[in-house]
Amino acid sequence: MVALGQLASDIVEGSVTLLLPALLWLFLYLFIWEDPQVSRRLGFTRVVFWLLLPVGLAGWALGNVPIFAYQGDLLAVNVGGALIPLVLSVWLLGRELPRPVSTLARFLVVLASVCVVDTVAVVLTDQSSIYGYALLVATVIATAAVATVLSYSGGGGDPGPARVSWQRVTLLVLLTTGGIVGTFVTTISSPGGINSAFPYFLVTPLAVGVVAALVVPRWPSLGWSREVALPVAYATTTFGTMLGADLLRQPPLYALAHGVIFSIGGAGLLDLVYLSGLLALVAAFGVYRLERAPSDVVDRPPDPGPTPLAGLRRAQGFNRLGRPVEGILYSATAAHDAVMQLRRLASLGSLPPGANPWAGLAVPPWVVADQANLEALAHAPPADPVMAHRAWMTARFLVHLSTVLGRPRFAGFLRRSRAFFFDLLFLSIPGAAGWILYALRTSPTDPSLLTSPGFFLVTSGFATYAFLYFVLSEWLAGTTLGKWLCRLEVTNRRLGRPSILASIIRNTPKMIPLTAVGLGGALAALISEDLDVAGNLVGLVSVGPFVAGAVVAVGVGLPALVSGFTMMLSNESQRLGDYFAGTWVVRRRPAGSAPPPAVVAAAAAPSAAT
Repeated sequence: MVALGQLASDIVEGSVTLLLPALLWLFLYLFIWEDPQVSRRLGFTRVVFWLLLPVGLAGWALGNVPIFAYQGDLLAVNVGGALIPLVLSVWLLGRELPRPVSTLARFLVVLASVCVVDTVAVVLTDQSSIYGYALLVATVIATAAVATVLSYSGGGGDPGPARVSWQRVTLLVLLTTGGIVGTFVTTISSPGGINSAFPYFLVTPLAVGVVAALVVPRWPSLGWSREVALPVAYATTTFGTMLGADLLRQPPLYALAHGVIFSIGGAGLLDLVYLSGLLALVAAFGVYRLERAPSDVVDRPPDPGPTPLAGLRRAQGFNRLGRPVEGILYSATAAHDAVMQLRRLASLGSLPPGANPWAGLAVPPWVVADQANLEALAHAPPADPVMAHRAWMTARFLVHLSTVLGRPRFAGFLRRSRAFFFDLLFLSIPGAAGWILYALRTSPTDPSLLTSPGFFLVTSGFATYAFLYFVLSEWLAGTTLGKWLCRLEVTNRRLGRPSILASIIRNTPKMIPLTAVGLGGALAALISEDLDVAGNLVGLVSVGPFVAGAVVAVGVGLPALVSGFTMMLSNESQRLGDYFAGTWVVRRRPAGSAPPPAVVAAAAAPSAAT
């Protein structure tokens, strides 16, 4: 006989499990695109959307960062399921904290103290006893409280920045502690990993989001606006979930098996660490919208888009909707943004308000006249569809001309491939040492040779440190060793160094060739040590000596073909990673050098407008 209650519960649980990620992604999309001004102010930009979805998916499939090995076990952190949400949380909080470096460091020191003390408590406490369980929860709360008080270095009753900073850290610790306790109570360690039953895994993130949205505007001395509760809820819930589940529930797993790879955030886009922050964001946003007064609602124009071409598409959309005034405004904005982008690429500097944006560029006088007429029309746009269409045609020509003139500054496929090859050579030196050492210490007759934690460590480990090399080099220096040799640099659209989030996004597609190189290098080392190792590869391929070369050729060659194709189609020589991150790879120009002759020569050719 079927238990109807259990059947209904299973149907609800299955539906929520399947639909929840999609609904959260839909919410994130609507939130970021519905009100770009507010979402941009809070840090939830379109870059964040691409970071959490396609980049998170790629990081889930390919990225596991090894942390340490112990008695045959290996602990790793998944890029998509845990590392990206944690990096995003730190970045979001850094935007909202006074003295962000010192204040954020204080908050992270408090969390580190909680990690150390509470991990020891988990190991020493008998959790099967209700008293031991209660003692462990009390230890979490007491550790967070003591560490917060000790982190306060001065300020007293002074209402200045030091006290505001301490109060903000206190709130963050309180919310994170609530997330730790709530997640720990609603999760269990089992042979299959760390699990939380439905609907208990929903309770903690939703509660933290609601509390954050209620407390932030009602704690006046914090100095935070109402909407700051959204990034605060996301970040504290993400930290709380990771510490409450993946940290405090991790030690019991080591007693269950040996020779196993444990991955924090290993469920990727379905992991609690990934989903909990988004759940808290939804809850905080719901309270924020319910409590928002009518006076808080500002009638803002729609966002024209992050690029001149996107602005052109938006202008054309307004024209088709019968809204010529908006069409003219966005046509003029797209044309102006395009020529200012060209000026940055040509190193011509800024201009005073009202100046001719084409000054310093050798263009025919009628180009300058078209720009001036378009901007004059935008000052008092008529509700005339014919004029709106003419404005759009003029803007399209000016945007196209600016794109053609700026193209010589962008690095081409061959030059970028050469830079990537040089980087791989540098990275393969320490990588080869790890592959050879693994081959010398491994028995080629081991049946679990290709599934052991050691093989994972030398292959995924190479991809991880190589990925971090690209991310950190481009974020901190704007270039890598290979790009520096080829006189290339990575920039944002204002020719500044890319942010850490943009650097992660643009380099995530590199995980495919880096993983292929890690696999090929490890296999080559094993094959060169003893050709009998080919017997371990029977289930994969039948040719031993050529396995490594085939893996590298396919893993590097196919992504290279895709990159070359997308760069060929792009007006700015962008591959997919650059497109999502909003970055360029440009030829480095010596300081104080004149604009390249190609810009001046091409500008004199009217045929470029066709």
